[in-house]
Amino acid sequence: MKRLSRLALCRRAASTVADPKQAAVDAVTRDIERKVEVLMKDTIAPLDYWGMYGDLLKNKPKQPMVLLIGNHSAGKSTFINNLMGREIQNTGTAPTDDGFTVIRRGDSDSDADGPTLVGTPSYGFKDLEKMGPKLVNRLRYKVRKVEDSVCPENLLIIDSPGMIGSASGREARGYDFQKTMRWFAERADLILLVFDPENPGTTGETLDVLQGLTHSNLEHKYDIILNKADTFDSVNEFARAYGALCWNLSKILKTKDIPWVYTMYTPGVSDVKRDFLPFAEFDKSREEILNRVLNSPKMYPDTILTVLQLITRNLEVQTKVVSEMRRSYGKVRRNLYAALIGTCAYANIGCALAGAGIALQAPVAIASCVALAGGDYAIKRWLETVQKALLADIDKTMDACFPGCGEDIRMAYEHVKPIIISNLEHRKLTSVPLPSNRQLNNLRHAIKTDIPELREYASKVKVSASKA
Repeated sequence: MKRLSRLALCRRAASTVADPKQAAVDAVTRDIERKVEVLMKDTIAPLDYWGMYGDLLKNKPKQPMVLLIGNHSAGKSTFINNLMGREIQNTGTAPTDDGFTVIRRGDSDSDADGPTLVGTPSYGFKDLEKMGPKLVNRLRYKVRKVEDSVCPENLLIIDSPGMIGSASGREARGYDFQKTMRWFAERADLILLVFDPENPGTTGETLDVLQGLTHSNLEHKYDIILNKADTFDSVNEFARAYGALCWNLSKILKTKDIPWVYTMYTPGVSDVKRDFLPFAEFDKSREEILNRVLNSPKMYPDTILTVLQLITRNLEVQTKVVSEMRRSYGKVRRNLYAALIGTCAYANIGCALAGAGIALQAPVAIASCVALAGGDYAIKRWLETVQKALLADIDKTMDACFPGCGEDIRMAYEHVKPIIISNLEHRKLTSVPLPSNRQLNNLRHAIKTDIPELREYASKVKVSASKA
């Protein structure tokens, strides 16, 4: 009979005993989901006239999720195998995977391809169909039975494809890699950015992805890891790699202080003993990251609320900017038609007041009708020019709507600006309904009151569960 180590026995015990703390968090999560559904239906949907935000809870997996990002030799798959307690992903210095793999524990081994993953609504990945078949065919879903793993059974681990030196994205992979990565990142509860000594943040895609996470206001989700710390041949080599990573990060993050970098390694990979390295610190970093992963299910309510907060803030900016453009457009439209109708009416009324006979009034009336038709055509063409000018000056409209705005509003605007332009390039501004005062008040109340109250609710339960 196979003997299990003490760690394996602890893993088995942890997987078979129900966690009362997690049960409390699960109950709160279900309550928060119900309240979020109400907000999405009553507050978001009436203002989402282009259908850009959809159903928050239907467009994300129901399970908490950890996303691993890094170049092809960063050690992501090795970390996953060690976490799960079983070899699930192929490992090596050469590229071993060109797609996204969704991994979780289960009662038995099973696999599903990309079309099955996105085609099964209960999985929560249906939204990825929009990225096209090139991506869908590179998705994989792996369920593995592991009895002695510390990994929670309800946790999804996302192993992303190794990033490459070219930043050409769609041309290199056949789908929008940055947009796909952002989709996973927005829905993840924790993001691990894994770098290795050979490529400490130097690949084009790595820098682009990191910049995208920063611009999407997702810095609070990710931890930066310098992996394979046990492979350094000298302290100087370690210092050079660490310095290179911090230098590359500084070019993207644009902040005075670089985020904390966890320096770690996966035990059992390297056989060379390097006593000159601070392995105690490396072990401490690895334990901190492991705890972050194991506690990520407790962050699931916060992830839902963070996504909801981003949606409401984006929608607030989008609604105000588009409404202001709509009012400006409407003002020009009303003035033009008022001038046209007034001119024609003045001609007919003047003719009648002058005592002109029917012989003169009839031609004037006919000429007025022709002028109305021709004027209407000319006004419609001119209004197209007006709308193009408003789109070209959208930044000025933004500044007028939010004078002296903070960075949160500015980042929301950068997100919705391309959405506004793409939707109004082939639509008339008059097709956009002006929001009612009630709808705007509901949105403000969600931002100022509803979401903060839900955060307080989730926070108090997490604190009490951690003390239980």
